[in-house]
Amino acid sequence: MKVKTTGQATPALLQRGNEGEAAGAGIPSWSPTGEWIAVGKGMISADGKSRRSWGEHGSSHSMFSADGKLVYGIRPEGERNLLFSLDIATGVEKAIGDLGRDAAPATPLTSGIRFSLAPDGKSFVYAAARQTTSIWLLEGFTQKAGLLARLGLR
Repeated sequence: MKVKTTGQATPALLQRGNEGEAAGAGIPSWSPTGEWIAVGKGMISADGKSRRSWGEHGSSHSMFSADGKLVYGIRPEGERNLLFSLDIATGVEKAIGDLGRDAAPATPLTSGIRFSLAPDGKSFVYAAARQTTSIWLLEGFTQKAGLLARLGLR
């Protein structure tokens, strides 16, 4: 949906997803030129009439460069998370770097992941959640019979 910031505008439907698709679509991101909206593994024109898929290049979460010519994404590839850029005009992908296993975009609410470009256009931020757990085995907590035994007097 697209809506004007006047507060009185009716939202306009840009794209209807398949049932269950919206949950994995990610948060939309406007291009700085205003022509495109990145969402899911592709983009849709601001008027909702044109769509372009990024195919296998895509990331569940993406963001435009400051000039709107590139899209940045992070996608899992085996034991790593690949940071890449995709040239919108040519479709050419450039691998920027391996972020490692623990740097995948993640939050308790995965649909809330958003990339945010720095004002200088040279870096961006995103959320990465790490979950750790421990298993504790406790011994010696059986109750000894009788008061004297519990006090260690017997």
